[in-house]
Amino acid sequence: MFAEVLIMMIAFDLLVEASVRIPKNVGNAVSIVGALIIGQAAVEAKIISPMLVIVTAITIITSFVMPNQDFHTALRPWRFILILASIAFGILGTTIAFLFLLYRLCCLEVFGVPFLEPLIGSPLNETMEDSVLRSKYKTRSDRPFGLRTLDRRRQK
Repeated sequence: MFAEVLIMMIAFDLLVEASVRIPKNVGNAVSIVGALIIGQAAVEAKIISPMLVIVTAITIITSFVMPNQDFHTALRPWRFILILASIAFGILGTTIAFLFLLYRLCCLEVFGVPFLEPLIGSPLNETMEDSVLRSKYKTRSDRPFGLRTLDRRRQK
C-alpha cells in the first residue's frame, strides 16, 4: 500500500513536469492521456487499487489550485515528507510533520519580512484587513504593518 502511494505520486509528478516542458498546446493533452493510461494500466495489472488512483488524482488536481507554480514546486518535497511520516507513524507522524512545516513557514523571512506576515506578527485589525477580506486599494491609507516602514501613510 505504501509503495503504491509513492509510485503513484512520483508517476504523476513526472507527468506534470513533462506537461510543463512540452509545448503548451500539446502539454495538457499529453498529461491527461498519460494519467489515464498509467492509471488504467496500473489498476488492470493489480499494482494499485482504483481508490488509490482516485485519491492521487484528487491530490494532483488540488495541487493546481495554487496560483504560483514556484510555491507549488517548493511544497512538492514536503508532500513526500508528509507521506513518509504518515507511512512511518500514522496520523501522529502526519500531524508532527505538518506542525514542523507550519513552524518552518513561520520562521521564513523574505527581504526581512516574515513569510506569513499577514497571518502572524501583525495587530488583529491589520491582519483582517489585508489577508481575510481585502478592501479596495484606494480606501486603504496605511501601508501594511509587516513592512515596518518609517512612514505608515501610503503615497497617493
